[in-house]
Amino acid sequence: MATMISEFNLLDEPWILVLRADGTTEEVSLVDALARAPEFERLNGELPTQDVAILRLLLAILHVIVARYSPDGREDPIGTKQQAIARWKEIYKSGHLPMTVIKRYLDGFHYRFFLFDQKYPFYQVATLEDATEYQASKLNGELSESNNKVRLFLQRNGEQKNVLAFDEAARWLLHVNGFDDTSAKPKGKGLPSSGAGWLGKLGIVFVQGETLFETLMLNLVLFPSNGEAWGRENPVWERPVKEDERTEIACPDNLSELYTLQSRRLLLERHEERVIGFKLLGGDFFSKENAFVEPMTLWRKDASVKDREVWVPCRHDPARQMWREAEPLLLSAQSVRRPGLVEWISELQFDKAITKNFITFASVIAKYGDKDFFINDIGEDSLTFSMEILERIGKSWIPTILDQVDAAKGLVDQLGYLAKNLSVASGDDPSSFASSDLEKVKGYTLLDLPFRDWLEKVGVQYAEQEEAATAWWVEAQKIIHEEGKRLVGQVGRSAFVGRSLEEKSKGKTKGKSKILYTAPKAFSVFLFKTHSRERLR
Repeated sequence: MATMISEFNLLDEPWILVLRADGTTEEVSLVDALARAPEFERLNGELPTQDVAILRLLLAILHVIVARYSPDGREDPIGTKQQAIARWKEIYKSGHLPMTVIKRYLDGFHYRFFLFDQKYPFYQVATLEDATEYQASKLNGELSESNNKVRLFLQRNGEQKNVLAFDEAARWLLHVNGFDDTSAKPKGKGLPSSGAGWLGKLGIVFVQGETLFETLMLNLVLFPSNGEAWGRENPVWERPVKEDERTEIACPDNLSELYTLQSRRLLLERHEERVIGFKLLGGDFFSKENAFVEPMTLWRKDASVKDREVWVPCRHDPARQMWREAEPLLLSAQSVRRPGLVEWISELQFDKAITKNFITFASVIAKYGDKDFFINDIGEDSLTFSMEILERIGKSWIPTILDQVDAAKGLVDQLGYLAKNLSVASGDDPSSFASSDLEKVKGYTLLDLPFRDWLEKVGVQYAEQEEAATAWWVEAQKIIHEEGKRLVGQVGRSAFVGRSLEEKSKGKTKGKSKILYTAPKAFSVFLFKTHSRERLR
């Protein structure tokens, strides 16, 4: 039942988890998170997906302030890219956020930040009645338990899993709004599907700074890559509360509206000082096709659309390390589109607004199963490289980097073929690819840290592209060859004798022929194919 009093204001009460420089976690209010951002290393919530949801809330506030006011508080809306970069640079060089104007603005909307309120509960609909009801265990992303599917291994047991303190509930409220699955049924008839929450549809990419202040600033995209200024900032707390279920809206034209998108209609249920459950309906959604207002996602071209160019957010594959997705992160080409955030960072670097030598891009992964009906995996990854790569003068390095990713893929593919051929020579079913797939996963794992170390040296220790490419090839080839030797060394004597299989002839010759599989033959082919880059192609 909705409370009749205003309680637990997110501007004043501690609810955001942050990591301090000494390695300990502290819980702070929203205002303190902004005011003390230079003190903290980063957000440090229960899940990386939760941190992203809170990061976007903090960024929404900054977008409103910085877009409308100069750092000294004068009303001065941003209208050009030059003005946006100059304002960004002024705040970044100051080393702190303009808290005087931030506090003055937030004071005016203090009444919209109460977690419990008769009229304006934060991120909720006070009048929500006919909706799907869940226990608190569904709200808690660490449990993510539906009403008819109980997890075997719980972070909490007994009554603990069915209650949340107010601070916890505030964090998970943002999380479920952004990453909710599609399991909730609509109450109205003939309504369209809104899909997973907006954040769950993305291949999320953001910049991880050395402090929370730096993270906020490096993700503050004050001007879009299309050359036109953002529309008027329009966050959720400046708008009337919407109640309609599953409402298709126009794609936002400003980031504070996008970052506070109400993907779900929600209402927390409390008993005394604990949240015991919540109500949920589908909320606002828009077409993800060419939704380039979103700066924090990878993109892929939709090949199924033939009559026009359509791009959609590209979710991360949890089985792929982030460096294997370097092409859509670094390169803009006919078949690839860089995230808007990367374009903005590139502009700041070209303008010498950023003085860092290295930059770290982080990814957050929410893998959904069965038509997004539930989340079955959450993860994170990061990639660090020289800032020179993002500079326009450094773009000549990008094809070289992508070539090394391709070289790694070629080596790992050959390792997979070796594993399969050894398996067949040992007497296993030739139609089984299990050994090949497992060995390819191991191959990428073996190359993971060496590639990251190599990438950090690009443009720094390796001044010439040919030198860098050769260094990576020599190291990667050595690692994969060592793993190939290990595979051959562990097979039995029968694999060295081998066996012959009747297979379809390749090329123009029709019919079948006998193919001999032996460990020595498989290893010889492996060494031949991995002798040079050219043979991998």
